[in-house]
Amino acid sequence: HVAASDHCSKHEFGLMLARAFDFDTRLITPISIDESGLIVPRPKNMTLNTTAAQALLTTRLPTVQESIKEYKNLAQKGYAAKLKQMGKPLI
Repeated sequence: HVAASDHCSKHEFGLMLARAFDFDTRLITPISIDESGLIVPRPKNMTLNTTAAQALLTTRLPTVQESIKEYKNLAQKGYAAKLKQMGKPLI
């Protein structure tokens, strides 16, 4: 797995997705990881450094925003339905 070339919080990611698909961003409420009620502790910053991956792949990784734009493009083209027809898992 490789991450985007930049980073954002889960809240920021949710807002970017909501805006891209014209969902109501007021329904996305930020909370701290400490308030989440997760059983296993998580670090406050889970940012991945992609420098080595970009060097190894000799390519620029897309930003989070670029990835969301491509995801929306694929969704509008019915990509998920095409994968289902092929019998491929969506994840």
